[in-house]
Amino acid sequence: MTVEQAQSVKELLMQCQGTIPANLVHPLFNEYKAHISPGATMPCTCSPKSWNEILAQLKDKVETTLSEAQVF
Repeated sequence: MTVEQAQSVKELLMQCQGTIPANLVHPLFNEYKAHISPGATMPCTCSPKSWNEILAQLKDKVETTLSEAQVF
C-alpha cells in the first residue's frame, strides 16, 4: 500500500461512524481485498463482526503505512 492509497482509504474509514454507509461497502471491501486478503469473499452486510474485523485490519494497515512513511 502506498502512502497515497493509505490516505485514500483513511478518508473512506473516517466516513464510517458507527455504521458503514451503503455507498462505501464495495469500495472498502475492494481495498481490503487489494491490500490485505486477495482471496476473501465479501461477507453479508448483516454480519457486523466480520465487517468490524475488516475495518480494523484496514485501519491497522493504513496506520502502519503512514507511520512508516513518516520515519523516512
